Amino acid sequence: MIVSDCIEKSLNSLSQSSNIEDPDVIFATNLNRGIIKISGNDASSFLQALITNDIYGSATIYAMMLSPQGRYLFDFFITNTGNLYWLETDLSSLSDLIAKLKLYRLRSNVVIEDVSDAYSIVYSHELLPRDKVCEYQDPRFEGMGMRTIVSGGSELATTDLYLRDKYAYAIPDGEFDLIRDKSMPQEYGMDMLKCIDYTKGCYVGQEMISRTKYQGVIRKQIFKIVAESDLSGFEQGSQVTASGTKIGVLCSSYLNEGIGLIRLEDYNTNLGAQFYINGLEVRLEIPAWRADKTEKHG
Repeated sequence: MIVSDCIEKSLNSLSQSSNIEDPDVIFATNLNRGIIKISGNDASSFLQALITNDIYGSATIYAMMLSPQGRYLFDFFITNTGNLYWLETDLSSLSDLIAKLKLYRLRSNVVIEDVSDAYSIVYSHELLPRDKVCEYQDPRFEGMGMRTIVSGGSELATTDLYLRDKYAYAIPDGEFDLIRDKSMPQEYGMDMLKCIDYTKGCYVGQEMISRTKYQGVIRKQIFKIVAESDLSGFEQGSQVTASGTKIGVLCSSYLNEGIGLIRLEDYNTNLGAQFYINGLEVRLEIPAWRADKTEKHG
């Protein structure tokens, strides 16, 4: 996905909001986010049976819903504020996610509400000095900032702070980087990004996720891609090559940084070679969150 195309109009306004008291706080209203409120006596057990992470493990988690074959369908953050759950997801997949949740609800005592028009998600490096529903650090990696659910939000300025952090740390997002009903979560490092709990009970797609873990066969991994020039002209799926051979694909990009899904065997075979995307020379780096960051890859 070419991220710059998605945000071009939103980045025209970078003015500071008068409602933010501290002028040193840099903040951003996250783009294309939808918010679902889930409540009811069965809400916890309902979510636990559907998602890759443990709903009881922390007040805020990052998780996915998968197909029965263990392929990515949706990703989201879930925050528990006592008697209800706030689910934050990509706005473009919101209606499909709600439909899927309602399909599984059956006779459970669960209320599923789209509250996207009433609330916004704000990403920042500091706590926001304003009223909020809840606030939490992005649980995927310690370098990421704070995510805050606030009422309204239309008065907040929009910056590219989240995108800069996302690509600085090469953090894959579902709708940006994965392919629905096709991508295997572990290839995108979702277990390392605290999206998968291998010790929880059954959920849709769990059998394939567990089998992949215990077989230990992960042939592709996420790499950060860096170029000397803008990568925004390259679409998702553009080939990453070395020595004239395809070794992976570009998942998404912003400015001169991108996220790539690279076949490890081909990467290690070409450690001394130059890497290219459609003729443009690029550099591949292992993200700081990868468990094998300290291992030698060249």
